[in-house]
Amino acid sequence: MKVLNKKLYKTVKYWYNIYMINFNKTNVNIISVFISSIIFLIIFFILNYSSNNLKEQNISENKLNETLNSSISEDIELTSIKEWYLEIKALNLSAPIKEMQSDIPDENYIGHFNESSILGNNVALIAYNFGKDKNYFANLKELKPDDEIIYKVNRYTKKYKVISNQIIEKESLNLLIKDNNENKSTMKLFTYVKDLDTKLRYVCAKEIIDI
Repeated sequence: MKVLNKKLYKTVKYWYNIYMINFNKTNVNIISVFISSIIFLIIFFILNYSSNNLKEQNISENKLNETLNSSISEDIELTSIKEWYLEIKALNLSAPIKEMQSDIPDENYIGHFNESSILGNNVALIAYNFGKDKNYFANLKELKPDDEIIYKVNRYTKKYKVISNQIIEKESLNLLIKDNNENKSTMKLFTYVKDLDTKLRYVCAKEIIDI
């Protein structure tokens, strides 16, 4: 009887130990799964938060670009302009811009045609290229397609890429400076042609839109 009880005890103990080992393994697995789930959720929320922030940033940048190219930007007051510059690295040029009161630009500035926009889709500028102390557009004829033009008005900066450089009839000037194409943001640069009073040099550049 004692032998039987001893065998039974050993059997029960054996199966008890097996049960406890499996139970402990199960607990370990449950804990591992629980910890893994928490880590996964943390990573998910971090990635989701970063993605939302990136989307909001892109939306903000797009809204800024839309504002710059909308009719709202046409309402900028001349009196509010503190900095107004044109930069063309290909010509080693950096010069101030000033609104023209007539068709004749101030030789100390690049002239802005008041019939054209300041921050809208049609910016038109003119400057001398000979015969003055400051001939800002002296080398305008050297601009080539894809050369970059940088235009700054206060905290706003717009970039343009040259698409054409040609000689035109002076009588075409008024039409070009008033041509405001809503679907195409351009900058138009004009200068005089020596010994050809009826001609103008005309450089057209298209705005570079970062997406």
